[in-house]
Amino acid sequence: MTRTHLNQNLEKPAVSQLQYYGYLMRESRRNAYANPVASIVTLLLIAGMCIAVLLTSGRAAGAQQAVLGTLDEAGTRTIVVTSDKTDGIPNDIVQKLKDIQGIDWAVAMGPSVDVSNSAIPGGIKQSLSHAWATNWIPFGINHSENSPEVGIASNVVTQQLGFIENFGTVGTQSGEKYSVTGTYSLPVDGQDSLTDIIVPQQSASDPDSVQKLVIVANSPASVRPITELVTSFIAPSDASTVHVQTSQRLAELRAVVDDQLVVFGRVLTLGILAVASTLVGIVSFGLILLRRKEFGRRRALGASRRIVVALVLLEAATVSAVGALIGETTAASLLTGLGDPMPPPTFMLGIGVLAIFVGVVASLIPAFFAARREPIVELRVP
Repeated sequence: MTRTHLNQNLEKPAVSQLQYYGYLMRESRRNAYANPVASIVTLLLIAGMCIAVLLTSGRAAGAQQAVLGTLDEAGTRTIVVTSDKTDGIPNDIVQKLKDIQGIDWAVAMGPSVDVSNSAIPGGIKQSLSHAWATNWIPFGINHSENSPEVGIASNVVTQQLGFIENFGTVGTQSGEKYSVTGTYSLPVDGQDSLTDIIVPQQSASDPDSVQKLVIVANSPASVRPITELVTSFIAPSDASTVHVQTSQRLAELRAVVDDQLVVFGRVLTLGILAVASTLVGIVSFGLILLRRKEFGRRRALGASRRIVVALVLLEAATVSAVGALIGETTAASLLTGLGDPMPPPTFMLGIGVLAIFVGVVASLIPAFFAARREPIVELRVP
């Protein structure tokens, strides 16, 4: 079908709505192929906008996770309770904490003793404590399969003890011996507050005495209420014998840093989006105005202003959709290669839709401008 026939058929009442939109779609694709320079420039601008926005948001999220991860390593969720007396912390504290929401795990430790590698007389000494936990899963332990005499330690401790393949036996000065393994993965949060070696005990039993209690909350925001609750559970007769150390200040600092990083990431993303959108609008305006003689020929062949506007907008939408797809695919590949977190699918979809919307809106004003020009003026030879 020739362009003259298209313009004439689109004006005939006999043409159905479906045929009408079909003709417009096909003609807009032909226009995109017929103007490769304009199409490629628009495509690259839209793709660049998507890449810039997604990379910015992804790198910002990665930086945010890195900063917060550094703060979390300092123990933003840890609560440590110690007692100078054997009866300062109730023996049933673990049972009381089991059903408390907001706690990842809690470990009550009895008095610690010094131990060393049984195979190396006079070797490096490490501290050992029997321990009772609300939940041994974070330690990678299926307690039903472990004897109470088997201790667990970090790989660093087993190396300092001189164990081969992270397994060996330690002994106390009184002659007690314990098998120790370093194959379990100790939790990152709260690990520094544990004794060097802990010997898991049956959860159904209560310790004879608790010298130290380590609690890890499920979020920094839960530190304060859990601390108040634990303090009410302990309620020592002599408050000077019980010491509570929390990471409340670190938790508050984490919240402030988190909020500031979120705001910074949003402002940076919106700024890049605004600059890219403005650039797309300016370039699209210029490219469409350069084609006004083409639109004048269409008007002279019988196309109405509505058809001209529709063709320009459909062409912009088609090229923008391809550019958004290329840009998002490229951004996803770059983020994966750089190891940065990927934005949520809904965010990526929203950026793609927004890119198409920007491309269409940027073409709207020049499309109306081109459609309102008189054919005789555009086709006039100087």
